[in-house]
Amino acid sequence: MPPRILIAGYYGYGNLGDEAILEVMARDLQREMPGASLTVISGDPRSTQDQHGLPAIHRHDFRSLIETLKDTDLMVIGGGGLFNDYWAVDLDRVFTSRQSGLEYYSSLPLLGQLSGVPSMLYGVGLGPLENSSARDLVAQALKCCRVVTVRDSISESIAAWWSGGRPRPCLRN
Repeated sequence: MPPRILIAGYYGYGNLGDEAILEVMARDLQREMPGASLTVISGDPRSTQDQHGLPAIHRHDFRSLIETLKDTDLMVIGGGGLFNDYWAVDLDRVFTSRQSGLEYYSSLPLLGQLSGVPSMLYGVGLGPLENSSARDLVAQALKCCRVVTVRDSISESIAAWWSGGRPRPCLRN
């Protein structure tokens, strides 16, 4: 059976750079895993379906997210600058409908681990992470990922430092 992959990132918001990342990521995943079934977590599922030809669920539809995870073999989170603390981080918002930004993206690998679904970060930027709560949250997310690929040398250093030395491939795109 072909792998079922759930893709998360800043998709469905009309940002051309993020939509280009999704386009390349989907192409790469399908090249590496022929026949893979891809589903996207999106801010605008209809737009994502129309633009990329991929099924999508709304990022705030937790019921659909949990149901989709039950039939997922791999969750891919990326790319771009998803893991930063430009905005306040409140650990009490993680796993609630009020989470956003870093709280949201860091919760995905944690949710994957709880669901028994392996996660990977794909071409992400890490940092800045000035707040200790933000650093702790990213460290936990990194520990839940089987593979981490980053977009730059600073992110590579952060990933190596905060992953707790757990061996896993960490590649720079």
